[in-house]
Amino acid sequence: MRFLPVVIVAASIGLGVATSGQAASLTCAVNDRAGSSYAARRLPDQGGVRTRIAFGTVVEIVTSATDDRGYPWVLVRMPDEPDANYGWVDWRAITCN
Repeated sequence: MRFLPVVIVAASIGLGVATSGQAASLTCAVNDRAGSSYAARRLPDQGGVRTRIAFGTVVEIVTSATDDRGYPWVLVRMPDEPDANYGWVDWRAITCN
């Protein structure tokens, strides 16, 4: 597993990257429409399901990494629970503004 700066992931998926006059964190929402919730993993693309995140839940990106196949994943948490990480989410399952 290789860790990448969040800015690289944000740029690679067409997200606006914060500049010096903007907030540094990205506000995102889970948008995977395959079901009513998304399985956040213990590790990128492996490990068991840590928790399920309901569609539309607002999350913050903590860090990012790529799995063994090169796919980017992001570690997310709830904005109002900064010490509690939800788990790893495939970046394609979130939308950030």
